[in-house]
Amino acid sequence: MVGDDPNAGAAKNKPVTCGGVQCHPKAICYRSRCRCQKGLTGDGVNTCQKICKCTVSGDPHFHTYDGEILHLMGDCKYVLSESIKFNDDCNFRVDVKNERRGSNQRVSWPKYVEIHIYNQSIRLGPNENVFVNGEAKKVPFMRLGGKIEVFQVSRSVQVTTKCGIQLNFNGKSIAQLLVPDKYSSRLTGLCGDCNGKKDDLRTKQGQDVSKAKDKYSTIGKSYIVNDDHQSDGTQCNTHDLEAKCSKQMEAIYSSSDYCGIIKDPHSVFGDCVAADRDMANQYFESCMFDVCANQGDNDTAMCDNIEVFSLLCREIGFTVDWRDDDFCPIKCGPNMHYSAEVSGCPASCMQPEAPSTCTLPSNEGCACDDGMVLNGKTCAYVSDCGCFDQNGDYTPIGEEKMTENCSQVLKCTKKSDHPQLVVYKELKCHANAQCVIDGGQRMCKCKSGYVGDGYTSCGLNSKADKHSKIDDRPQADASYANHRTPKKVKCGQNVCHPNAQCMNDRCICKPGLHGDGVKTCDDVCICSAKGDPHYRTYDGEMITFMGPCQYLLTATTPGATQCQFRVLVTNEKRGGIGKATWTKAVDIYIYKLHIRIDFSQKIYVNDEVRYLPSSELDGKIHMFRTGKHMVVSAECGLQVGFDGVHIVKVVAPSSLSRMMTGICGDCDGIKNDKRLKNGTDVRKMANADTLVADSYRESMDGDKPPQEPFAERRLKFGPLDAGYGSIFKLLFLYRTFKATFNIYLSIYLSIYLSIMGPLFISIYLSIYLSIYLSIYLIPICSYLSIYLSIYLSIYLSLLFISIYLSIYLSIYLSIYLSILKSILKRN
Repeated sequence: MVGDDPNAGAAKNKPVTCGGVQCHPKAICYRSRCRCQKGLTGDGVNTCQKICKCTVSGDPHFHTYDGEILHLMGDCKYVLSESIKFNDDCNFRVDVKNERRGSNQRVSWPKYVEIHIYNQSIRLGPNENVFVNGEAKKVPFMRLGGKIEVFQVSRSVQVTTKCGIQLNFNGKSIAQLLVPDKYSSRLTGLCGDCNGKKDDLRTKQGQDVSKAKDKYSTIGKSYIVNDDHQSDGTQCNTHDLEAKCSKQMEAIYSSSDYCGIIKDPHSVFGDCVAADRDMANQYFESCMFDVCANQGDNDTAMCDNIEVFSLLCREIGFTVDWRDDDFCPIKCGPNMHYSAEVSGCPASCMQPEAPSTCTLPSNEGCACDDGMVLNGKTCAYVSDCGCFDQNGDYTPIGEEKMTENCSQVLKCTKKSDHPQLVVYKELKCHANAQCVIDGGQRMCKCKSGYVGDGYTSCGLNSKADKHSKIDDRPQADASYANHRTPKKVKCGQNVCHPNAQCMNDRCICKPGLHGDGVKTCDDVCICSAKGDPHYRTYDGEMITFMGPCQYLLTATTPGATQCQFRVLVTNEKRGGIGKATWTKAVDIYIYKLHIRIDFSQKIYVNDEVRYLPSSELDGKIHMFRTGKHMVVSAECGLQVGFDGVHIVKVVAPSSLSRMMTGICGDCDGIKNDKRLKNGTDVRKMANADTLVADSYRESMDGDKPPQEPFAERRLKFGPLDAGYGSIFKLLFLYRTFKATFNIYLSIYLSIYLSIMGPLFISIYLSIYLSIYLSIYLIPICSYLSIYLSIYLSIYLSLLFISIYLSIYLSIYLSIYLSILKSILKRN
């Protein structure tokens, strides 16, 4: 009978009626409830989908997508999961930071989890605090027009995305990541790759360490990432821990009054245990590990593990009301009550009707009393909800928020029974301050080297930090040099870099070095592209070709640890002039961002336009305009500039010497860059430049690089060339090479006009002479005079024209060859 057999209806793969509702085609009816088949997740009615699920719990245990378990006791920051080989905006990375707590320094717990997606960084921290790109936010809120939603679910904060990725963290010990099945086998991190195989005990490099004694710490070390809050120079630790209990304590903890409830077929979890014994045994082992490792706080460790197990049971269709007043009770706040069935999309100020359209599974925890909705972490009536701004950020009534440029303080108030953000204060940062995010709050803060409140005062600090950032370092000593203050201060006293000198009140790096003159003056690798196009490599070699494709300008090799980047240039034809091509766009791939500078002088980050100046990743990337160039500057020392017309410049730190590839070469100090991508030396080949470019051509449909070398190219000029006159082409070249043409063009026009004048005079004289002769000869012979006059007119006209053309063409050709020679010599 349907309702008693957990496998009933599964084979038919069609909807069945269960408890008055129709189950999903991939669900079964079990005890009058629709439950997704094993391996699928959903509510059993609307959804049953295969999903990659990873759970972090306790101190801490990492349950991978494919069911492996890692016991990792390190206090580092790790890559939990990251997508690979995804070229759309659904690329993501989730990190987890662990910490030591209390007196037990042997184990660690999740401190925060952080998801990077859509060029946003969202951190779920302790006590359900949320930070977006470093700035504290109130929940609920949304980002990018609803691509990201962040809201409270019972005692946890959840992030959902349009890409189907979900991240949940209770702020203490439990985090869960759900990723759509389309990412299967295209994932990396502690959570594994979701390939359906239990082979996750591997390092980031793919090494199998399943039989190693220190396998967990070895895997953990391979996924460590920099922790931006570890500023005191200390190193994080990661190690394996063998948690042992005495036989007496082990007998107590393994009973049904403790961890044993997880695998006891006769406990309240009995149905779930029968459905998935492997999962029950795995979480029982995690529970035993934690209670033995956390002696003195056993109850908390036990309750956390049972809570995680109950969540997983719920996801396969078994809701268990397992808590009571004496066993792992939950204390709820005002206007809230405990429930074993809390909607996965609870009603909130952002979406009061969310439960009616929710497809997420329910949870246990604290629910708002009837008629109330979540207002941040508390419950309130809808009429008491706060304000949402155009970005989707939420501000409760009576609270304030700073605008993004720190120019105003806005306050959420009720007007005509409707919440509105009104200007509460007008502000202006001090001239020596800047608008920053500090400690999660946006504020005006004095630049390094100055002290004050950031608004009304920012005075010089005589104890300025010599390691201050370039843009923040006060320039007082340099700007006050040369008797501008009562006390003489040498420019290089405590401002200029040791490799810089003071010139015109500015710190200038010595010749051959590059930097701001204050903090940096380093030897760098410089590569440039200009014109149509000519590339000067890091080592000074010239490479010239005419390909209308996309090419790898420069990139780091796998051995570069300072930072990994790729810079591509896309060329195009312009004006229909011969085969010349010009730079159309520059693409930069760094820190998992795609930055494009195009010919319209716009910068895009992951296909979204940025208005300059701008920064990304908490200042790792700065974008600004200097002169005609738009510049992208990375923390690791890479700088790329493009004027939007034809000049591209790349500056890379010299520490990357011999660790770069591309048309720009490897910066090894040797002019040997005419090599193919595979290293073949083609310097002695006639079409060397084209061969080099061709080897670095990126895949672009319909684009084919030219096969003729530069020496064989012919730029066609003249009055019969493709319908373009000589004047047009000279003007086109003049616009591109003004300095070369200024003299030649003036000479050309002078000679041209000097020839045109005599030409008209010669034609006039020939006609005049013909008419005169005809009149003079009419009395002798009228017919003879007519024929003779016509003959002389034509003859003299042709004579003068031929003389003109010969002089014109010889001068024209001479000028053209001189110009071309000058251009080639210059470039």
